[in-house]
Amino acid sequence: MDSSYMLHEMCHNVLSKADIKAIGKNRGFSAQEIATPAMLSNFFLSPIGVEAALKSLNREEIAFLYFLKELNQEVSIAPFARIYGDAAKTKRYYGTFTQRYTETLRQVKKALVRKGLLLMAEAERGDTKMERWRFRFPAEFEAYLPPLLPDAVTLDTPGDFKEDAPRRKLLRIIKGRAIKLPCDSILDRWQIKDGVLYLGDQPYTIERMEVWHNACWEQSLPGKKRIWARYDIASDKAKLYSAIEATIYALSQLTPDAWASPQALAPVYKVFCDGDMPAADLCEAGWEQGRLVRQEAGGQMYYRLAPLLSEIASDLTPSSYLKSPNGRFLEIDLETIPYQTLADINQLALFEIIDKRLVAKPDFIRTGRAPATVHTSPLAQWLRENVIGFRQVFEELDKRRGKQIIHKDLMLARVKDLSLRIKIEKALGSKVISLDDEFIAFPAGLTSKVQRIVTQADFAVKERKAS
Repeated sequence: MDSSYMLHEMCHNVLSKADIKAIGKNRGFSAQEIATPAMLSNFFLSPIGVEAALKSLNREEIAFLYFLKELNQEVSIAPFARIYGDAAKTKRYYGTFTQRYTETLRQVKKALVRKGLLLMAEAERGDTKMERWRFRFPAEFEAYLPPLLPDAVTLDTPGDFKEDAPRRKLLRIIKGRAIKLPCDSILDRWQIKDGVLYLGDQPYTIERMEVWHNACWEQSLPGKKRIWARYDIASDKAKLYSAIEATIYALSQLTPDAWASPQALAPVYKVFCDGDMPAADLCEAGWEQGRLVRQEAGGQMYYRLAPLLSEIASDLTPSSYLKSPNGRFLEIDLETIPYQTLADINQLALFEIIDKRLVAKPDFIRTGRAPATVHTSPLAQWLRENVIGFRQVFEELDKRRGKQIIHKDLMLARVKDLSLRIKIEKALGSKVISLDDEFIAFPAGLTSKVQRIVTQADFAVKERKAS
């Protein structure tokens, strides 16, 4: 249901006269503005009284509205049990759905609906009215939400930040197991495949590295306190955040100079994770892994998010971490290269490890496929000016840009079966190109290999020659 439909239904068919009167009082509407359902419908989404009504809520209710804001959709009555409880939680009495959530609905109407902060309407599906109720936080009210962490403090000092784990991860490219890490599953091992640097089964990107970084944070918690990522959907049919996701979200709401204590995260965990979490251990582990910055003030430890790997500033120039002894390839210093720069080079060149050094060689095809943002980056400009091999590739691409290119010794294949297509793409790696939902292209020299994959998967090969 969209908001306009829910608003009309609520004002005309859901709210009683007592409900409308309560909304008028809590939002500060005049008697004329709530005189009829149509009038209330016209004024309900206005900013009148929204800020004051929101300030009357407790922290858990504020956290729940942030939760609804992120969901950006209506929810049933069940998720509200995270803050108001239900018969199953408070009395350990399950009964029917209606019996379980009757008190929950009463609390929702009293604290949120009658304060004019929620839309409420009845959906078409559901065996009982209680199952059909739907609620939504209007987008028009989002700008008036109070701070998610109201106890945040302002501190002028930068705090203590560790950057060890991700840098040690990079060094494992050339040093392997000599570098110890708190977590490094086989799914997140480095490998160079057809010249491309992979982290696990996907090419290295800054986003891929940050996923690994968060996994390290979670796995570094002591065994008995480890909070593994949960199912995406909880038993109440609403999204369930992992403790790490909830922590990141909450701290991302802080202003640039604000810091939060672990205790302040409790309402966020209760709503987003549907339970209590070891906040102090989570925050300390996040600091150890370089995902949080911390500092102490007045005997209390405070935290905020550390810069993302893509945001970590570097005062170094490319010449301090990139060397080109003969002008034909790059030697990369993994001790100092920015994470994003390595990701950009991974889109421009082919990697190789020579004498425990990571070397990048210019490649016309990979450079041609790289995004325009990489072509115009300061890194690309430095490569043009300082490495003759890369300069030649860029200049050749400049000449061909906008021209029609005819590929030779290229084979086209129509593959309708998705599982077969995936097998071929995994086997050929960067040597296969997806043209659309059915066609792929690959070098003619790999035809026999593709045919073998097809026949082994019990599919037939049909050949056609171009006329």
